[in-house]
Amino acid sequence: LNLMDQPKKLVFLDTDILISAYEDPHCEGILNHAANHDGFQLVTSITVLGETLFKAMDNTLGKDFVISVMANLNRWDAEIMFPDESVSRLCFSMSNNYDDSRMIGQKTDKVHLAYAMSQDCAVFLTHDVGLTRYRVPQELQDAKFFKPETMTPEAFWDRYLRR
Repeated sequence: LNLMDQPKKLVFLDTDILISAYEDPHCEGILNHAANHDGFQLVTSITVLGETLFKAMDNTLGKDFVISVMANLNRWDAEIMFPDESVSRLCFSMSNNYDDSRMIGQKTDKVHLAYAMSQDCAVFLTHDVGLTRYRVPQELQDAKFFKPETMTPEAFWDRYLRR
């Protein structure tokens, strides 16, 4: 078994993680470490970038925020995901999931999660407890769509990066 042939685990960054990396050097350090780790590839979606830009418009994050986020994503060699057919299917299913109604009214969370699930991300980094606890509809699991391991950067550090 050649470890070089092992595909990297995709680690999806939610909007709040991009903001945390700007505000908290510890969070940025965890992501720097993950980006330099052979086993992980940091990814996010065009919708996370859109939401991040939207949040920057209220000016409470500081004038360097957007430049800093772009610099981080470039330094981490993060891949940006664009929608495919499965993203809309996943969003539709989560919008009609009455077993766990957490996503029904969520405009952005389910979309970000759908991107991560559509590309088989292993990990979804967020501080959002609702996302962490959310249960994916059975019909999606039956169709072989699975929720990534959803956790905070600190939990990710403890589980995968701590030496």
